Amino acid sequence: MATTLTEQMIFLDNMRKALMKDTDICRTNLTNAFNVFNSDSSKENMINVNFWCLTSVRVFFSAVEGVLHSYKVVMEKCYEAGEIEFSEDDLPIIRGEKWLSFHENLKFTVKHFSRLIGIPSPVNKNSQEWVAFKKITEIRNRITHPKKIEDVFITTEEIPFINQGPLWFWNLILKLIEGVDV
Repeated sequence: MATTLTEQMIFLDNMRKALMKDTDICRTNLTNAFNVFNSDSSKENMINVNFWCLTSVRVFFSAVEGVLHSYKVVMEKCYEAGEIEFSEDDLPIIRGEKWLSFHENLKFTVKHFSRLIGIPSPVNKNSQEWVAFKKITEIRNRITHPKKIEDVFITTEEIPFINQGPLWFWNLILKLIEGVDV
């Protein structure tokens, strides 16, 4: 395996661990806040649960965006080192000169990074985690671009998606990292 990719995989794995820790801390605090709310459904505890829901979603999607950007940076470095070729249409996306929608960016990045490391794309859209990931994306879009005040409040039915949604993404990233012999 080429040196550029090997060195970068260590960086990507360390980044994954750090960002996963941030999202895990938020999920733990959300679980604790929800348990307190279940025993005392006061307004203060309800506000605390909503805070941790919103924080969990925001921290998670900041992590996702950071991971996807970092994977593109690695792909660009490998391209410059002659370790992979990209089409003229793909290079502006990899370099951040052209933008894709969130899900298109995710699919693009995973597809091309999988090709770089020589494995089939590990995207599994047939799991409960994928369903939760799609739902948490809808929640993120709603709270980030609220149309009415209710849009910034999380329902108790949405909390499981906030807890489960990140699992799909982190498992996907782990499969990409494990696909390379570092």
